Amino acid sequence: MCELDMNKTSRDTVGFPLKVTVLVKRRSSKLTSSSYLIDHKAEYVFWIPYDDILSDDASDIISKIIFLMNVPFSLDHKLKWKGVTYRDVATIATLENKDKLISKIVEFARNMLDYAALNISSESTYMVLGITKITYFSQTEFMEIYNNMSEDYNRKTWERTLGEVNSRIAKFEALQKEVRIKKMRFEAKKFEDSDLLDMCSICREEFFTGCIVSCINQCSHVYHGVCILEWLLKDRSCPYCRSELGQKI
Repeated sequence: MCELDMNKTSRDTVGFPLKVTVLVKRRSSKLTSSSYLIDHKAEYVFWIPYDDILSDDASDIISKIIFLMNVPFSLDHKLKWKGVTYRDVATIATLENKDKLISKIVEFARNMLDYAALNISSESTYMVLGITKITYFSQTEFMEIYNNMSEDYNRKTWERTLGEVNSRIAKFEALQKEVRIKKMRFEAKKFEDSDLLDMCSICREEFFTGCIVSCINQCSHVYHGVCILEWLLKDRSCPYCRSELGQKI
């Protein structure tokens, strides 16, 4: 279990638990067929401080979680959303892209906390996020593929992808310990008389006033949270000034 905090790493189960499942599978378009192939399956529980769910940092935290789960397909296109509440009320929507998905997840989590505060103990609040992609084949085509796979294909896929995610999160936890990064709100006026950039030098997108950025303590250069996370997992130096920040793992 991983607690998301840019300034510390803790395995204390305090906060809002978010269980994330990422699943990619192939199956027959024949509804009566129960056979399927799992090409990717990973699960992990993240603990997010309650206050962070309600803060401006929430979107950045959810974005990091999705990155850490290593979703093997693009989320930057139309997505189908289905949310089911404690009352078993389902909401269905089409989301335009990943940013809309993140906003929807944050909105749903906040609604859960509001409901918990009014109706049940907050200790019982628990959210499950499933990110799924299913590819359908004709029955004949699918069975040809299925019969050529080993009997333990699904189990081996589960073990492999779960191991990859566990390794990715372990590196993230080590990164939090070794490289000091703080969150800050971007304000253009503070950057006018400094040598700091008003854009993320990794993705080359400009920061907008009020957005949450990640600042490397050692050199004070700032980036999008996910951009610098992805960079530092591969290269322990500042992308802009190339200052060495820690040992590569």
